Amino acid sequence: MRRSVRAASALLTGVLAGALALLHAAPAYAADPTTMTSGFYTDPDNSALRWTAANPGDGRASAIRTSIADIPAARWFGNWSGDIAAAAGSYAGRADSADKLPILVAYNIPDRDICAGHSGGGAGSRAAYESWIAAFAGGIGSRPAVVILEPDAGNAGWIGAPAMAQQLAAAGVGGAHGFALNVSNYFTTDQSTSYGNAVNSALRSYGYTKPFVVDTSRNGNGSNGQWCNPAGRRTGTPSRRGGGAEMLLWIKVPGESDGNCGVGAGSSAGQFLPEVAYKMIYGY
Repeated sequence: MRRSVRAASALLTGVLAGALALLHAAPAYAADPTTMTSGFYTDPDNSALRWTAANPGDGRASAIRTSIADIPAARWFGNWSGDIAAAAGSYAGRADSADKLPILVAYNIPDRDICAGHSGGGAGSRAAYESWIAAFAGGIGSRPAVVILEPDAGNAGWIGAPAMAQQLAAAGVGGAHGFALNVSNYFTTDQSTSYGNAVNSALRSYGYTKPFVVDTSRNGNGSNGQWCNPAGRRTGTPSRRGGGAEMLLWIKVPGESDGNCGVGAGSSAGQFLPEVAYKMIYGY
């Protein structure tokens, strides 16, 4: 969930961190899984929803439920997920039964978040990761899904577009559906779209361009230059197709901490902070 020295990392033999993969097992799915469903899936066990259910009398609960908990967003999977094939399969299966498109994040690469450390961890070895990610994909199977692979906050304010394109190409973006930007960060959609287009311009020298998605969950007020629980941020455009990118997605759930820092001091990465969530709804 946090910035890392890695701009891209391998998935099995060469897909990238921050990549977007539309998983499919049959040629009929290759065109666009979003056309196979009636919209994006809302995680019925997201952290905001759990908090509102546990605190129905809290004056913030109604706003958090309406403006965050009920918005389609990603479910993150890692070594906390237990049997990963069962976990991913169950989640994709529930979405499929509801005729909705789930957004899943695979987040278990070895030495994850090695720089910032707030979300450090991951599989203990390449072999362990290869086994884990194969089981993750196998669990999803032939069901339509959007999968964000090992994001670590590639964004418009960090690495220049030519350097990012070089790293994406080296990591194997040519074998992925595309790439994801601004995950767990705050840059505006316009800034992120411009950056994505610049990355694609640089990728042309490698013989291809790629679709991209933007994490809009917390970019309503843009970035103030800080990445770890900055104050004054706001929720952004809910998950949708189009909007300047192939998709605008809520990948990081608003209100979930970036770590023990900023307005989240004393918290751990991923912990839901109701006051931060409430203020993010209104942008203060």
